[in-house]
Amino acid sequence: MLNTLTEVNTQLENWRNQLKLKLEEVKQEKEENKKNLQAVEEKITQKDLSSDKPKALLRDKEMLLWTQWKLDMIKKDTEIQLLNTEKLKEPIEFQLEPPVDAVQMTIEWGKPDLNPGFVFVRQNGQELQTDQNTAYKGRVSLSIDKLKHGDVSLKLSKVKVSDRGRYRCYIPQQSKEYFVELLVGNPRTHQLLHTEKSADDYNAADDVLKKLKKELENQRKQLEDELDDAKVQLQENKEQLQLVEMKLTQKDTSEKPEALLMEKQKLLHDQWTLDEKKKNCEREILKREELLELTEGPSC
Repeated sequence: MLNTLTEVNTQLENWRNQLKLKLEEVKQEKEENKKNLQAVEEKITQKDLSSDKPKALLRDKEMLLWTQWKLDMIKKDTEIQLLNTEKLKEPIEFQLEPPVDAVQMTIEWGKPDLNPGFVFVRQNGQELQTDQNTAYKGRVSLSIDKLKHGDVSLKLSKVKVSDRGRYRCYIPQQSKEYFVELLVGNPRTHQLLHTEKSADDYNAADDVLKKLKKELENQRKQLEDELDDAKVQLQENKEQLQLVEMKLTQKDTSEKPEALLMEKQKLLHDQWTLDEKKKNCEREILKREELLELTEGPSC
């Protein structure tokens, strides 16, 4: 799944750069059209029209006004697509399983090929910037709300080509490390592709959306299966808990109260863990639903 997501993220980066180039081209065309429109309006207001006929100038003005409106529509549509592409871009993600409150945990995000290698460090609820690589200062953050649910995803803004590579997340309390690969496209290459204006370039957005939509649908199906399993386990655990509580209230029982109390404590803990898993699945399904809505938008 990770390889597919990183590939999709790279293609989305390609698409985003193409949209930015398209937006700049439209802005330039709008500016040129505006100048031509002003020149025609000046001629119309002049008393001496020389060789220009009034009717011809009025037709030119009408055509330029229509072109200006069309370019403005293209500009707005491109801006919307660019915004949707930004929303589809994922941060450097990692979710602790089972979900636990990570607000007070020490979280170290690093990039092994850097010196210093720390990208982001959080300790005792505070961000530490002492050993942070200067290239990432002011560009990385974690969401406190997401940390409460074990989501330690690193949000990286103003992404550059040099940001691509392998990132390491280390959680000392769990004595575990995890690795995520971030792929970033090359804007110069994208510019060359865009300039050529081949059919493949114009169809790239649809291909990206189709691949992303398929991946999101697969993730949603997997999460829905996990949600169903969690619901079944919750019900079974609830029934076992009710049985233990019934035994505790009975006077005549061959089982020792201490053993029953320990079993009840374990079942209560399992109930809480399963309930958190259920809530996390529901949140992740909702995220996929929101992203799938964006993939239904118009392609460029």
